[in-house]
Amino acid sequence: MNARTFLPIAAVLYFGFGVGLLLVPILFMSTYGVALDSGGVLMARILGAALIGFAILFWRVRNLAPSPALQALFLASFVYNLLDLPIVTIATITGVMAALGWSAVGLHVFLAAGFGYLSFKRVDS
Repeated sequence: MNARTFLPIAAVLYFGFGVGLLLVPILFMSTYGVALDSGGVLMARILGAALIGFAILFWRVRNLAPSPALQALFLASFVYNLLDLPIVTIATITGVMAALGWSAVGLHVFLAAGFGYLSFKRVDS
């Protein structure tokens, strides 16, 4: 997979989750079996705003030529998804998240694999 194929997919995924978390965090998280108090709503909205920002970034750089700077973006996104993966997995296993949490686990695996591949792919800049 190359960045021109993967980045638009990542952008759409991040944007969709970002909008849900920013605009309707209680409803969005309830689909995962998670109830939010006022602090949870605040944190969900902050995460939603960040995800929308990353979606815009991924969309804007989708056609750039490979470069060390772009590879740094891929590495940061790889690390985010890799770090979030055990958090979401444990939350699903322990029942903090409902069975739909496995879709979030799969999503993080997909994104970590894609960004990991792009992070460590040789770049001749």
